[in-house]
Amino acid sequence: IKDSKPFIIQIGRIHPIKNYETSIKAFEKMPKKFKLIIIGPVEEKSYFEKLQELINELNLQGRVIFLNSLSDAEKYNALKNAEAMVHMSRHEGYCNAVHEGMSQGLVCVVSNTTALPGLVADGVNGYCLSPDDENGVYEKLNFVVNNKKSSTVKKIQENNLKFAREHTWTKVADKVEEFYKQTFRNVF
Repeated sequence: IKDSKPFIIQIGRIHPIKNYETSIKAFEKMPKKFKLIIIGPVEEKSYFEKLQELINELNLQGRVIFLNSLSDAEKYNALKNAEAMVHMSRHEGYCNAVHEGMSQGLVCVVSNTTALPGLVADGVNGYCLSPDDENGVYEKLNFVVNNKKSSTVKKIQENNLKFAREHTWTKVADKVEEFYKQTFRNVF
């Protein structure tokens, strides 16, 4: 991880639904000093091979790095040292990977599909774009890495840290318990 700095991070299983193509195509435009670290197990070997072909076609060998089987400590170390997170999934639930990025104060650039816009409010705690908007992804990532000390980026980072503090497992469980108590108080 230390040898890969500076880098953008993406976490998730290697599967077509995760849409790594957009991230890789956007990353091609980033300055050559940056790397894209993708952390996750290969779930579909043919898709992984397709991504390798794209990396070769775009001449990104050595700049796009796949990692697998990291411990939680290693993964959080990578998150803590990343410049930003990208997650352009085509279909996503309430994404743990993006939660993890937010917990480390990362600006998250995500797709505007399924549940992700419920997690990332555009311009508030990250950016939401069309899953195929490689130019938009590049522009947002480039803005973040070139404006790390700006009030805009710092505010997004603060918002993400605050969100993570307010959405711990314990606090969410307390809210669910309260919901059930309110909903079913006259039933039992």
